[in-house]
Amino acid sequence: MGFLEVLLGDEPVLRPEEIYYQRLLAMDQDEARNVADRYLEERTLNHFYESVLIPALRLAEEDRHSDILGDRASEFISQTTRELIDDLGQRIPSEEPSSKITFDPANVVCVPARDEADELVGMMLAQLLRQNGFNQAGALAIGSVEEMLEQVGRRDAGVVCVSALPPFAVGQARSLCKQLRARFPQLAIVVGLWGFAGGVPKAQERVGPSCTDAVCTNLSEAIVEIQRLAANCSSERAEHTEGTPVISR
Repeated sequence: MGFLEVLLGDEPVLRPEEIYYQRLLAMDQDEARNVADRYLEERTLNHFYESVLIPALRLAEEDRHSDILGDRASEFISQTTRELIDDLGQRIPSEEPSSKITFDPANVVCVPARDEADELVGMMLAQLLRQNGFNQAGALAIGSVEEMLEQVGRRDAGVVCVSALPPFAVGQARSLCKQLRARFPQLAIVVGLWGFAGGVPKAQERVGPSCTDAVCTNLSEAIVEIQRLAANCSSERAEHTEGTPVISR
């Protein structure tokens, strides 16, 4: 009798992330943006990313890996979502601009674990971090592991977040985490397994304890962990600077 609840109830048949994904499948970019705008009338950008955009990307990833979603549709979904993220970052300011603290000494870089979906979530996180005072936070485009490692080194990062959208990117996230730790032993590493079933304890178990300083399953947790690690990194750098002897000439 569950169908009666759907027919007679007041709740919509589809959840917001399903409506957004459905509109993208129909190649209706304008209506997909309308879904975002209506949701953001009552909720924050962070909440929209966590509750709508990331789950929609996960639906797309599941369909892509099941060969339900073709290359053309997959490319349209990625490009539309990328443009939406850029647009929202420009239109929606930080919710608490007066509470910003600058953590620039601990530069933050978001690194995708596997593919473009991981890159898109990394873009969301980097954008939210900039709104929270990490003015130099950035997200790398997907590339070879060696290329991404070189970019991390060039940016002089203090904290790196490996962005991974389960279930397909978990193994790659663990492997990338180990390579980052081997190349940059002093680097603070966060692994984000976005929406991972079982929460942080299960996510930590999957990643393993040896290569990461923190594991999180949503953007809010990631921001908190990065703030903590960046503050530690900034303190350590300040202590090192203060302890460096001054040479008179």
